[in-house]
Amino acid sequence: IHMYIYIFITFNINFTFNQIFRSGCCSMYPNGTYTAFMTHAFNGKDFTSLDINTKTIVAAVSQAVPYKTQKEKNQNYMNTVTEYYKQTCLDRLNILKQAPDLLIRKDSVTVTCHVTGFYPREVQVFWLGSDLQPVDEGILPNDDGTYQTRKSVIVPEEDVGKQNYSCVVLHINCHQLPEP
Repeated sequence: IHMYIYIFITFNINFTFNQIFRSGCCSMYPNGTYTAFMTHAFNGKDFTSLDINTKTIVAAVSQAVPYKTQKEKNQNYMNTVTEYYKQTCLDRLNILKQAPDLLIRKDSVTVTCHVTGFYPREVQVFWLGSDLQPVDEGILPNDDGTYQTRKSVIVPEEDVGKQNYSCVVLHINCHQLPEP
């Protein structure tokens, strides 16, 4: 089981548009082992990666050293990010592992991707795969000020087990929850 996190940020410095792409993944393997990583790219080039076990940022290029130093000084940031990849992501994978994979309907199969605990509200959820019929879903609030949504697709019964399908979630996470 894998959970991927993608965050895109575009900003303007001196009338030049720049992009930061943060990606991360946590994976649980059938033998029970678990891995996780997080990387940053700046304008399409490797910039930094996070060593989750040592709570250090590895600069891929010399220009990343000031960013690395700034982030490592912020222990709250380092603890939050490493805790997310070491524990929260693992907890969510365990929930997914225990969830039923498919809800079977006559002549078709409905596959659902449930995304919860995100803030701000804007999120994109879509499925990759062929011959999928989307089922419209909405975004609902959680009690803690975050949001949840789910995106389902109907797979023709004759395609079950013959195709691979992936749920993709795109979200800009500012690590800020609304004030209580």
